[in-house]
Amino acid sequence: MEYGDAIIRRLRDRLLRYRSDTRMGGRKRPWHQVALDIADAESVPRSFYDREDDFAVLGEALRRFAAGTQVLSRERLDATTSFLKEKGYVTDADLQQVEAPVQVLHGLAAFFGNGSLPDPQGLCGDYLAVRHAPGGRNEYRLLTIALNGSGALEAEEVTHVTTARTHTRHPVELRRFFKVASTAMTRCDGWAVALAGGQALILVRDRLSGAGALRTLFPADDSDEQGSARALHILEHGPFAPPRGMIRLGGDAKGEPALPELVAAWAQWNSWRFERQEPVR
Repeated sequence: MEYGDAIIRRLRDRLLRYRSDTRMGGRKRPWHQVALDIADAESVPRSFYDREDDFAVLGEALRRFAAGTQVLSRERLDATTSFLKEKGYVTDADLQQVEAPVQVLHGLAAFFGNGSLPDPQGLCGDYLAVRHAPGGRNEYRLLTIALNGSGALEAEEVTHVTTARTHTRHPVELRRFFKVASTAMTRCDGWAVALAGGQALILVRDRLSGAGALRTLFPADDSDEQGSARALHILEHGPFAPPRGMIRLGGDAKGEPALPELVAAWAQWNSWRFERQEPVR
């Protein structure tokens, strides 16, 4: 298989999750132990174990890979991927190489005047948005934004729907909650086109159905000491329809909401605020 930028990011993320989830003595698993776990896995060829005779060296390579300062050799990537699949941290869907709609992105960039974001690196990271809807439906959206090899922004969004609620925002605790409580899950890939005013248009595609959508992204006003956005606002584009519970246009009911009220309600319902999550290291 080919290891594109998005797949490498997922492998790094899942490797960090494994290390954090499998603590030893209350501390994150040592990297040399992670290396031994990989080499000793049933899904990894015995020949890999025989060649990797120094697990401290392999552990250091894994640490640098997870930190984003080094890419593993093809053999080590294959072994790490097999191990993470065996442990349930990646699936076949996670390893699919998603091709960006390059021509569409270039056309939109030209149409909007090849805008630029003030600090694309400051947008990168993991974010969480939560919505508690009527009827006991709870929706949790996990958004990851990163720069690809050409310096353009790419996004990955995973949505979990549950009937249970949680107040935690910790990534590890959330993953445990979703394993138990999630009743539906969707995964989307996205590509950003910079607009004027520090905003971006995101082309989103559902990984399973292939359905496409458009969203507008703009950072919240606040940022941390390093200039990274603490939160993002995302507006979903789509057919106009009053949110559930509001009277539709054309009705005869007395006191029907005016058009500005309906538009404001629609915009509020289709807007999401994503709060930055603390990285797991």
